[in-house]
Amino acid sequence: MESHVTEGLLLVDKYFSPTVRRCLEETYYEKINFNAQLNNIISDPIFLSHPFKHIAFSTDHGVVHVRDIAMRVLVLLDELNGVHFPKRSPSRLGFMKGYGAMLAYVHDVGMIGVKSTDNDNHEKISAEMMYNDFFDKQIALLWEENSGNVAWRITQLAFKKAITQPPHLVLREMLALSGAHRKETVPVDNFNHPGELRRVMQAMLADAKNIKIFYEDYARDSFSWLVSENKEVRELVDDVLDTLRTLRCANASRQRGERLRATGGFQIFLDHRSANAIYAINMGEKLLLMESNDTLLAGEANLSGTEFTHAGDLRISFYRGYFDDNKAMDRAVFNAALAINEVQGDVIGSYARPPSGEDNASGDYSKKWKPVFILLENSDDNESFAQRVKDQLIILNPLLKETIRIVPSLQNASEAERNRYLVADELNWDLKTQKEMLEKISQSGHKISAMQPQKAFSHVKC
Repeated sequence: MESHVTEGLLLVDKYFSPTVRRCLEETYYEKINFNAQLNNIISDPIFLSHPFKHIAFSTDHGVVHVRDIAMRVLVLLDELNGVHFPKRSPSRLGFMKGYGAMLAYVHDVGMIGVKSTDNDNHEKISAEMMYNDFFDKQIALLWEENSGNVAWRITQLAFKKAITQPPHLVLREMLALSGAHRKETVPVDNFNHPGELRRVMQAMLADAKNIKIFYEDYARDSFSWLVSENKEVRELVDDVLDTLRTLRCANASRQRGERLRATGGFQIFLDHRSANAIYAINMGEKLLLMESNDTLLAGEANLSGTEFTHAGDLRISFYRGYFDDNKAMDRAVFNAALAINEVQGDVIGSYARPPSGEDNASGDYSKKWKPVFILLENSDDNESFAQRVKDQLIILNPLLKETIRIVPSLQNASEAERNRYLVADELNWDLKTQKEMLEKISQSGHKISAMQPQKAFSHVKC
């Protein structure tokens, strides 16, 4: 696990200033984790009166989380290029990776000032912080090091007079767009209409401290590049918006299951007796267990994996499918379906676009014309669990009925074998070849009399 993290950080540092990365981790994300530890919240009135509303009990927003999101953004940009967004050239994709790593590292800095989930507006705080003195220095470093060729591209556009704002200010606004990483604040449809996104961002930042220092006329000048009619600037806008979509996707497909942690570092797991979420809190030599009946949290705790296949479909696996009694089973099924509906809304919904004739993004991509399937992986300890979750998910969101599929479990496969299977192509044999293979299987001593060729090779890959 440690080597995986090291490799991931080396990849992040390729596109993002290591100096700025370490500075942001130490200044914000380590402190977010530290402030959420039990010793530091034990006397907090919010914790004492409503412990599960304290930000320490929300899913992790600290160092592990921000590194995970940055790595996922970079991987997803490669995996989804030409699949969920139009194919980009290597230079444009490199820009998106540099910008994506920046977004990942600033999108949650606003959590430093949030204590309760009731007033969690960290995305707005994060956006406003891009205009403070601390980020003056970080933006200057990013500019000087030309992370991901982001500064160079903006400079070239300014040199051609394609953009009229100061180049450093354009970068600052691009970072402030991290405030659009939650659909509750900025609906995904705003990504399809840059003019509306501009108005949303202007409203979000209108009361920010120091904001007027940066603009002669805030309403006229701020985020003006978002609505430029210049061809090269519109390409920049397309790249910025698809990177924002990918940040949302990465956030929704974050670490789950056994690796799910709260901001305070507490492990979150699923109780097989009640199907509720359990927090495990270390208190010196003692272990304190706190049970939460939060439905979404319990559902997330049972999602051991949420990932895109190379074909662009969403594959979801479960931590467990067996529960002690029918009541717990019913609760677990509902919770899982609720969590999946939430996840797919962010993961698949982030790439939702208007009809092709209105699509601002140039170029083609495979999922422009094909449905995105939700693949629910069978659970080894209960073969009926995935089917029950599917049925419940259709009740919650009938629009998903035609896109949900049940697929075989890979729980007992090695990581290498699982990875080979997931990137392999579906077997595309004709009926004659299928029958010939079944005959060869029969000759080796296996019974094939009850096998139908079409079903026998379902989910078999090459």
